Amino acid sequence: MFSSFSRPTVYNNLEEKEMKGAAFRLYSDRSIHQFLLTSLSLEPYITFTLASFQRDFTSVFLSNARLVYWIISASSIAS
Repeated sequence: MFSSFSRPTVYNNLEEKEMKGAAFRLYSDRSIHQFLLTSLSLEPYITFTLASFQRDFTSVFLSNARLVYWIISASSIAS
């Protein structure tokens, strides 16, 4: 049986540093670009979500307050 394996490519120090630098620059540029795109595209959604949450919370709170008031009123009438 033959075992096949590939030998690692050997780079000199200059080539290795250039490749690492290029990979880092690509990662940095891409991550910054992605962050800007994400933050800009999510801003209206986050604002809308917070506003709708506040509106929903207020309406639920008011309806619960009415329910509590109704229960208290009914219990005081019954007693």
